[in-house]
Amino acid sequence: MAPRARNPRSLGEVTELIAIILSFLDNRSLARSARVSRKWSEIALDILWREVDDLHRLFSTLCPFAKPMKKMGEGGRMLQSFKYKRNISKQDWQRFARYSTRVRRLVFNERSPKYRTKVIDNSVFFLTSQTRPLAGILPNLQTFVWHVHNPDTQLQSMSLMHECIRAFDVQILPRGSHSTQEIDFIWQIGARMPNLTHLTLRRRGPVRELEKDICRLHHGGVSRLKDLQEIALTGPDEGGMGDSTDVVGFSPALQDGAFPVLRRLSFSALLPAATEFIESHSSLPSSLDSTLVELTVDFIICPTVPLTVPAPDMDARPSIATFRPLFACRRITSFEFRWDYPLHLQDDDMEEFSLAWPGLEHLMLNSEAVIEFTSSALTLGALVPFANHCPRLRHLGLYLNADAPPSRMVDQPFRSLQKLSVGASSITAADAVALFLSQLCSPICQIVSGLRWPDAYGLALDNAGIFDERRTMICDFGEERGRVAFLQRETG
Repeated sequence: MAPRARNPRSLGEVTELIAIILSFLDNRSLARSARVSRKWSEIALDILWREVDDLHRLFSTLCPFAKPMKKMGEGGRMLQSFKYKRNISKQDWQRFARYSTRVRRLVFNERSPKYRTKVIDNSVFFLTSQTRPLAGILPNLQTFVWHVHNPDTQLQSMSLMHECIRAFDVQILPRGSHSTQEIDFIWQIGARMPNLTHLTLRRRGPVRELEKDICRLHHGGVSRLKDLQEIALTGPDEGGMGDSTDVVGFSPALQDGAFPVLRRLSFSALLPAATEFIESHSSLPSSLDSTLVELTVDFIICPTVPLTVPAPDMDARPSIATFRPLFACRRITSFEFRWDYPLHLQDDDMEEFSLAWPGLEHLMLNSEAVIEFTSSALTLGALVPFANHCPRLRHLGLYLNADAPPSRMVDQPFRSLQKLSVGASSITAADAVALFLSQLCSPICQIVSGLRWPDAYGLALDNAGIFDERRTMICDFGEERGRVAFLQRETG
């Protein structure tokens, strides 16, 4: 009897099952599993080498290290410096390819415990660069993370850069700190990794100390990378509250054709400079019209940045004319704009927003403004255009005068809205507001009121000398907003 043919699908399912089981093992167990059989070896090695966070293990696999040399590091810490015992041979590279081709993500943090006492000597990077095959050291590397505080160590990363890398996360150091002045590390980022899609730049000090370097990065070719979608300058949790002097001179001039596939743009600046940037067609590359999907302009209330007292006249505040230049970016799905005081907007202006951006999923239009004695010009009717024209809208935030008669009645309810943020909007008649919202929002839609940073809000009012009855009004409105949320759920 002829042997039964194997089912390729069942073999694939077994392989997937083995991969799932092995994915729960530590590195030592994976290394042992790789010696069980040829099939297990391929699966275990793929998992073991997919992400590498130990440079010592990586380079020792290529060529053996000599006995480490001891040297004194920062703070009197004794370090071990590793050099290769011999030159790298062609056979070393052939053997190393079994592991190096599997690496998809490389992470190096100079301050992590495993690197605090182990130092890879510069000669190791020099030898690998001089003898490596055409495919490169890690030919299939996709994500490259390199966090260092030593300028010479930063330059070592260049030996690992190549055109297949898609995401690069790096600690930026000022060029003047490099001991090798003729090497422009900033320029190397765009030149050696032309297919980047995501670039994260991290810093330790004020951003103004790196401003020239970051500008050189853009002019050095990064803005022309055809696939670059996102540039992030650290994160809010790492940067802290920041320094207002960092954004005093905000006046970028982006050339047409810059960032051809940029999807996200976020910046903070003083209002006149940011308004000029938004209103100027020449500042926004025409390429952003078809690619930009997320835009955040942030003027978060901060105790170190005093409020303008008295508040600016309404005519001096951002109006629909401020935002119209952005309506050319038809693919916007997320937009946030925050400032201290209510904006100069009317209910009819919301029709323009909703018609310009029908794909909106997230819109926060300054819903947490400082309360004023003069109520907002936006009524509950301002919500209706978004229900009519933005079927995918999930989160909407506006600063409203909910006590004023709505400028228009409900045509149809929201189809996807999950959260409505109203900040410190004025509400004194909860029943009428809840009735209107019950026709517009589903019972599962969450009505969110209040402020995300109440402590910072209070300190900002204190520093501005605002001690009048507006504080009491915020509390009174808060009680009614709470009733609205309850009644809306009940009537829904």
